[in-house]
Amino acid sequence: MKCFIDLRVAGPRPDQIALFEALKTISVPGWTREPEFEKRGLKISSTPVLVFQCEGTASRPAALVWLDLREDSLDVANIVPPEPGRIEMDDYNQILLEFAEKIIKPNLGSLTLETTSEIFSLTDHLSPEAAHALERFSHSANHDTGTSHPSDQLTFDRFLILAHDTHGTLSVPELENWLIDQNWSGKLAERLTIQYEQGLSLLERYDGYLAGK
Repeated sequence: MKCFIDLRVAGPRPDQIALFEALKTISVPGWTREPEFEKRGLKISSTPVLVFQCEGTASRPAALVWLDLREDSLDVANIVPPEPGRIEMDDYNQILLEFAEKIIKPNLGSLTLETTSEIFSLTDHLSPEAAHALERFSHSANHDTGTSHPSDQLTFDRFLILAHDTHGTLSVPELENWLIDQNWSGKLAERLTIQYEQGLSLLERYDGYLAGK
């Protein structure tokens, strides 16, 4: 299953800030900084942001790349079209990698550029045991009823417990996309991700209760 690539720049905080400031004045053909969009971003978030627009080409559309200066890293927060609409996954990943090559890498210095794979694997986000439990649930459960049958609920609960106990990092959108890729309907995939999110939250609260006893 293909997925959106994430980009993160890690390293000493002073170097991150220096890179962020340096990117304000770079000049790269086909790319321009967009201060007006940055102002809009600051109205909804206090996180410092830079916005770059790439011109459309024969192989990909024009887009706006949002780069956030977060507490411990520089991250591409999103890539969106200049006008209302959406960017397809393949175009998103192509633009992100081009941004990395043309904008970030030439100015990286001693910082580290990290990108995730565009091929999604459960074991990148879950322990082998938790991944196997999720796959077992998906293969054995009724795709028309989800966890309505008690045995299917038990199988899903086992996955939840293993994901929690082994400190899995599988996000709600990642789980939903994976379920849809496994031929679950969008409605049931959404319902299962809600159960996943609520179940992990309950287990975390229970851990906190035990720690406070």
